[in-house]
Amino acid sequence: MTFPSGALTLEGAYYTSGDTEPEAAVVVCHPHPQYGGDMRNLVVSVIVRGALDAGLGALTFNFRGVGRSQGAYDGGAGERDDVRAALAWLRSREGVRRVALAGYSFGAAMAAAAVDASVPALALVALPAGMVRSDGAAGLAAYDGPVLLISGQNDNISSEDALRQLAAGLPTRPEVVIVPGTDHFWWGQERALADALCDFFARHLGGPA
Repeated sequence: MTFPSGALTLEGAYYTSGDTEPEAAVVVCHPHPQYGGDMRNLVVSVIVRGALDAGLGALTFNFRGVGRSQGAYDGGAGERDDVRAALAWLRSREGVRRVALAGYSFGAAMAAAAVDASVPALALVALPAGMVRSDGAAGLAAYDGPVLLISGQNDNISSEDALRQLAAGLPTRPEVVIVPGTDHFWWGQERALADALCDFFARHLGGPA
């Protein structure tokens, strides 16, 4: 499927766990386009699995210039618009009443920048905390909804110290989850990540715990 982002058309895929439209769903943002990130990334698929396990829908999409999405990489500015366009498309579906936001690595930074009060929950996987600060993520700085910051103990891009420092300065106290024996790519820890996300989504968006 496709949806518009301004004058561009973006490629996406929408998943549900059953035949009926769920009342809540999650937009999932992929890692850095300039380093091979796209909506078919393994961790993106794990985030989708966590959402489906919680009884939600999930929309993945390719940022501008990736796959069959039109346009070109825009240094983060246009990509934030793409996140907002994905939220708008998912909210337009009949029956969907709540649309949460999630992302992995660069996608987590874009989700943090685009989030606003209309988003009922925000899950950020392996967030590069330094990128959030340098990118001026006013969205996250002002957001007072539930936030999950989850990273691996051995992640040198999204370190525990940086995440906890970031969390301490936010308006609400985010849940910080550090998974032992895990680096930035989550190989071998996919089930642990999916379970943590399912728990977070289920608590804040409904569905089975």
